[in-house]
Amino acid sequence: MQRLRKLPRTSKILRLSGFSSLKNHARMYCESILEGHALLLCEFDDTVLRYTTQPFSIAYTLFNRKRHYTPDILLKLKCGAYQSVEVKPFDKLQSERNLHKFEVLQALFLKEVGHELRLLTDRDIYKGEQVNNYQSLYPYLRSPLTLEENRFFLSIPSLLTFKQLSNFRESSFTTAMRLVAHSNFNWDIFSPLNSESILKKK
Repeated sequence: MQRLRKLPRTSKILRLSGFSSLKNHARMYCESILEGHALLLCEFDDTVLRYTTQPFSIAYTLFNRKRHYTPDILLKLKCGAYQSVEVKPFDKLQSERNLHKFEVLQALFLKEVGHELRLLTDRDIYKGEQVNNYQSLYPYLRSPLTLEENRFFLSIPSLLTFKQLSNFRESSFTTAMRLVAHSNFNWDIFSPLNSESILKKK
């Protein structure tokens, strides 16, 4: 396994697709808007401790030719395991060449790298309203919850709507958004977050 691939900071694509990661305290570079939205999902995934993009390259053989492959994302999970991720439009993955390529790579990752290579498509990323919801919530993640906000959270009912949360005692829309953004509730992330969204305390 070699860290061969380093994306040039002068790339026009990267200037369009840089992603400011709060989880990593760094700017992550990706090669498409689809990859950028995959990183947004990582920011809200409680199982992901941190991640990096274009992490390393691995040599493999396909159709009797030696090649190199670089995963789009490497995740470090809170359980201590790692997982590599390939982000690609679903339709592109259905080509005979790509089906064979990733079958070879997934087997190689388990054998040589020691962890899974997961395929993530636009069908996974753009499921329902999750990207739109996370885009709205992401600015409210920029700082940890305050002591007052944590105390307020303890005082609210275990089940309520977003509107009720916004209007509860000394609450506000901003406080409600911050509490939701910091993963304090279970809610239907695939439906639009609005005043009637039902929130259940974790």
